[in-house]
Amino acid sequence: MFDEESLANSLNVVSDSDDDACDSEELASLFTGQFELQAQTRVSKNNAYILHLCGATKLSSRVAVGLSDYSCEVYDVNSVANVATIFGHGKDLSGLRFSPKNDNLLYTCSMDGTVKLWDLRTDLTSCKTEFKDGTYGATGAPKPLTSFDVAPDDRFVCAGSQLVDGDAFLLFWDARSSKLLGGYWESHSEDVTQVCFHPLKQTTMATGSTDKLINIFDISASCEDDALLHTLNTESSVAKITWLGGEDSLSCITHTEDVQLWKTDGERPEVQFSRETVTKCLQRTSVDNCYLIDVHWKETSGQVMLLAGSLSRKGQCLRSLEVTNEKLKPMCQFLNNKEVVRTSWYLQNDERVITGGEAGYLNVWKQRQASNGHENNLPSKSSSMKMPSKFKQHKEFSKPYRLCS
Repeated sequence: MFDEESLANSLNVVSDSDDDACDSEELASLFTGQFELQAQTRVSKNNAYILHLCGATKLSSRVAVGLSDYSCEVYDVNSVANVATIFGHGKDLSGLRFSPKNDNLLYTCSMDGTVKLWDLRTDLTSCKTEFKDGTYGATGAPKPLTSFDVAPDDRFVCAGSQLVDGDAFLLFWDARSSKLLGGYWESHSEDVTQVCFHPLKQTTMATGSTDKLINIFDISASCEDDALLHTLNTESSVAKITWLGGEDSLSCITHTEDVQLWKTDGERPEVQFSRETVTKCLQRTSVDNCYLIDVHWKETSGQVMLLAGSLSRKGQCLRSLEVTNEKLKPMCQFLNNKEVVRTSWYLQNDERVITGGEAGYLNVWKQRQASNGHENNLPSKSSSMKMPSKFKQHKEFSKPYRLCS
C-alpha cells in the first residue's frame, strides 16, 4: 500500500501550491453553500483506499464501505461506530448494495466472480448466500464481475463482467434461490462498468461499458433482442451512470471526466459538460488535476448535484456544482477535506453527503444552514442505436432465460 507521500508522488499531486482561480472571498460569493464536516473516522488500518460506499435504504444512518484490501466495513454514521467487518472476497470489490427490503442484508460483488449476501445480525465468517456463474471460459477461471445491482423489489441480482472470450456478460440470478437464470452477452462489446436498476420501475435496467454505450433494458422481455429498448452512444468510455429521480433520465460520467445528462430515448445528451467546463465552474486553473466523483439526485429540491474535486494539495479541494436550466453553476464548498475522494453517497432522508477516499477517511458532511433557514453565504475559518442481437440461452443451460414470466 502507498503512504501519503508516495501516493502524492504517484498521482503527480501538487502539494505546495494551489490552483484556485480566485481568492477565498470570491469563492464564498460563488459557492454560497457550505458543507461542514459533521463526523470523521479513519476506516482503513493498513493504508487501504475507500473505493465504494453504499447507504441503507431504510436506516439512513447505516453505510457500507468497500476497501482496496478486499474488505468491507459497515458503519453507523450518526455515532461513527463500526457495525460489522466482512472479509469475504479474494479479489477487488466491485460494488456494494443493501437489500432494498431489509437493511440487515448486504450484497457484495467482487472480481473473484461472485456476489455474496451477508446477514449483519449473524456470524460473518460465512455469507448467507453466494451467487456465481458455474461456467468458465478458456482460462478456466470465473468471469470477473465488474459491477452489479439488485432489483428494487429484491427479486433479481444482475452483475456485469469483463470481456471474456470475446463476450461481455450480464448475468442474472434469482435473489431468493441464488439460481443463475441466464444472461445477455450481445449488447456490449467491451467490459461492463455499470449495472443500475431503475429505482421505481422493477424491470427497467441501465448498463454502461467501456464500449461507449449505455443500454436500457426491459428484463421482462423473453429474449435479449426484445429486452434492449434503447442504446445511447456517449462517444466515450462510461465510468458511472445514475438514475435521476423516478423519471426516464440518467447521468453519465465518462472516463475522460465529462458529464452527460440523458433521456433514455434521446439521440444525444440533453446536457453535456466537458472537463474544461467543470474545471472553470469549480474555479480551478488546472484541468488535468480536476476530476469527477459522482452525480447525486436531491429528491427534496429536484436538483442534480455534481461532486468534483482537484488533486492539488493532496486532494483538499472538494466542491459541488448544480445543473440549472442546462447550465453548470457553483453550489457548495466542503470545508476541511483531507483526501482525494474516490466515492460518495447522498443520504436523502437528512440530505447529508458521505465521502471516502485514498487516505481511508469516512467523512460525514452536513450543509450549513443560516438561522433564517436559508443557506449561509458566509465563508468559514450518439445517435440512438438499436443494436441487433440474437438471444442465446446462457451456456450450459437447459431452459430458456425469461424473467417475470
